[in-house]
Amino acid sequence: MGDFARMTVTGIGDLKAKFDALNDDLKERALRSAGYAGARLICDQAIENAPYYTGEVSAGHPPPGTLKNSIIVKRIEEQSGIYRQTYYITVRRGKAGSNVDAYYAHMVEYGHFARGSGQALKGGARSKASQRVALAAAGAKFIPAQSFMRTAFEMQKSSAIQAIEKRLGTFITFAAK
Repeated sequence: MGDFARMTVTGIGDLKAKFDALNDDLKERALRSAGYAGARLICDQAIENAPYYTGEVSAGHPPPGTLKNSIIVKRIEEQSGIYRQTYYITVRRGKAGSNVDAYYAHMVEYGHFARGSGQALKGGARSKASQRVALAAAGAKFIPAQSFMRTAFEMQKSSAIQAIEKRLGTFITFAAK
């Protein structure tokens, strides 16, 4: 899923002054804990929103629940530090045919044209776009999107900010003792 959303918590002046008084190790631990609390809320909502297949499973297809089980929160070490923690709520993709991860998650999130085996679109972005137009004109069946990640973010973003503020406040109060 190529969409990214950035959340910046502002307007917590009193909390910030207390936060700045902490040593660097405690600052990082507080932000890590608070960031995870917010990310976990969005992840849980995405898991709840993800569709669950209830029909017959044919050979070579992932078992029901694979999409829900593949949604994870991942901390990005390279983009995290004392004053910033970065978390991705993403789907473990794996490889097609492995039946372990949801390699098809982007198709569920954004929709896709139904095609048979070996009929993948080839070429660059413009070529693929023109092939999609041709498929639509030819009457190919479009499977509509069942957005679960984007809706989870929209549903939980204010709750996530509140969870971050609450966890940060709790951590700072505890560390100040």
